[in-house]
Amino acid sequence: MPNWVENLLVIEKVTPKRLEEIQFQISGQRGEETIEGDSKNARERPVDFNRITPMPPESDPNSEEMHYWRNLNWGTKWNSILCTRISPNNFFFLTAWDPPYEIIYKLGRLFPDATFKMSFSSESNFAGILKVTGFYIELEDSNELGDQYDLLRDTLRKLKHKLMKEQNINYY
Repeated sequence: MPNWVENLLVIEKVTPKRLEEIQFQISGQRGEETIEGDSKNARERPVDFNRITPMPPESDPNSEEMHYWRNLNWGTKWNSILCTRISPNNFFFLTAWDPPYEIIYKLGRLFPDATFKMSFSSESNFAGILKVTGFYIELEDSNELGDQYDLLRDTLRKLKHKLMKEQNINYY
């Protein structure tokens, strides 16, 4: 069983039209309307790594090769789970073992005029804040956060438990 990482992605410094384009890229939705793909999946997974960096077609998603591919291209072992769009520009989701660094880097390259700020905290006691604007990357990890580390970790855990309770989900 993996250690889950709680992630809070905030999209900053964008116009409403640009935010709509980003939402479409990451979920297939514009606002509340599903434009492309499986509408059920777009509503249940508002952050779909496969829409940002698609897996190779005709690949076995459970193969060791694909686990390696996802780690290399997404930064994490599996796609996001327990995804919730908190507001038009705030998304909460869980990932297995690691934050999806590579996905956030790619979003920065695809939308260089936007800022993608992801706060993350792991059950194995690491946390940080990743901020990407175009090719500019800032990362503050557990050591640099100081007193903010406990606040970040506790806030993300409370949010995860609240969402799990609302959705009647138990991942443990």
